[in-house]
Amino acid sequence: MAPAIDFETEFPKTTSTYLSPQQRDQVFRKLKRVVVIVNTKLVEHDSKFYGGKHGKPRNSNDTDAMDRRGAGVILDKNGTILTTAYLVPDKLHSIHVRRENEGSWEAKAVVRNPKLDLAILVPKKKVYGYDFARLDSAESFHVGKEVLSIRHPLDLSYTSGIGQLACEDFRIFRDVRDNKKMASLRSEKLDDDLKLLQINNCHGSSSGAPVFNASGLVIGLTSFVSERFDFAVHLTVLRQFYKSYQDEKGEEMGKPSMKRKALSIS
Repeated sequence: MAPAIDFETEFPKTTSTYLSPQQRDQVFRKLKRVVVIVNTKLVEHDSKFYGGKHGKPRNSNDTDAMDRRGAGVILDKNGTILTTAYLVPDKLHSIHVRRENEGSWEAKAVVRNPKLDLAILVPKKKVYGYDFARLDSAESFHVGKEVLSIRHPLDLSYTSGIGQLACEDFRIFRDVRDNKKMASLRSEKLDDDLKLLQINNCHGSSSGAPVFNASGLVIGLTSFVSERFDFAVHLTVLRQFYKSYQDEKGEEMGKPSMKRKALSIS
């Protein structure tokens, strides 16, 4: 059984939020093992945005049905993946995920919450021994903190992005929604009170791309782009969403859910 990435020894102990180029390379090489590409084939086009001349959706026999492509992050040894609800809409044909330089495997969505833009995928066939990421234990973040993202913009898989938090801790979605120039169409369905990290300089991370801190812990999940800022679902929302899934899964199996040890950030 492969262990989780050893955050106690593999990442530098530092009070600084900035990493040297050598440290960034180390973080990228290790963390890309826990990031996947998510490809979704839809049953039909969304008639509002993707229909033909008269907005007519395509049917399930259409071999050119649109794909959605983004990222996700593995959260346990069984290959459980946290991604965005956008990538797994109600009407879909299939979901395939893969890691770098590996074959793809089929997954299914077991939890989906469009209001939070979050979803959980699991492999259709049981797999064990994956490296997996850990969620940070922090409650709040300071403006200017450096963050790292591993993303798949367009066809450029496994691209590193370096940015900085652009506001103190979080924005709530209604503040972003009220901006008349908001670029994201899908984000109109998000909860008004959803907490979001606002990030400078990542220049359009792909949906579902995890946002890491300098210690390699997940602090957000990219949702949409507006006004040249990336917006990621805040860590506190991710933790609650994942905990709810673990609790529900534990109840279904007739035993308490396994709690994970929280790691402190030095």
